[in-house]
Amino acid sequence: MRSTMAMIHYLYVGHFIPDDGFVRFEQMRPVAGRPLNTAALSDLLCQYIGNGNVDAIPTDWELSVTPGYIVCNRYGACSRALQFVADYAGREQASIVDLGSFTLVSPEELTAEADHLDRLQRER
Repeated sequence: MRSTMAMIHYLYVGHFIPDDGFVRFEQMRPVAGRPLNTAALSDLLCQYIGNGNVDAIPTDWELSVTPGYIVCNRYGACSRALQFVADYAGREQASIVDLGSFTLVSPEELTAEADHLDRLQRER
């Protein structure tokens, strides 16, 4: 009998402390060297949802914001959420860490994924 396991890849986006080509971890989480830029985050949220308050983030985005990082479900979030994460990382020179595969993801790579997901959703 074969069993399968769902793989959830949470993306952590923030200004993490570099460590040997990756980022430093403590207690199974990347360590932020500085907090998120709340003004930039608010401005970007206004562009995406018309409201700069993190409490207004739609639930289907599968995204949460802490002072140190943004967390997003890479394969469960909508394309706008992925694009939002990519835009924040690109504008603020933040790192995107995939905790499912322990890899760094570039904003460009995530934008391409968001575009692909958007095309798939339009085809339905």
